[in-house]
Amino acid sequence: MNARRLAGEGKSRLARAALRRTADTIGREEEERRAAHAERITTLFGLERDIALAAYDGEAAADAIVAMAESLHGDQIGDRCKTLIAEGAALDEFGN
Repeated sequence: MNARRLAGEGKSRLARAALRRTADTIGREEEERRAAHAERITTLFGLERDIALAAYDGEAAADAIVAMAESLHGDQIGDRCKTLIAEGAALDEFGN
């Protein structure tokens, strides 16, 4: 590891900077992974919702929306509520 070599050479400031850069890279990669996951989940459950709406099955559409919110946000109730409200508003707008 580059940071370990730098620290061994007495270059602790450079070693810490290398570790910070690595942490930043890992953070960006994780954000990208989560964004891709959210996009795939939204697409899948959105398709399920659209199929249910096309079949005039409002209960199945609601189930798809709830499942999407749960899959995206897990136990984060506030975020789940925001997703449900946004989806409800979109359905209301689409219905008009």
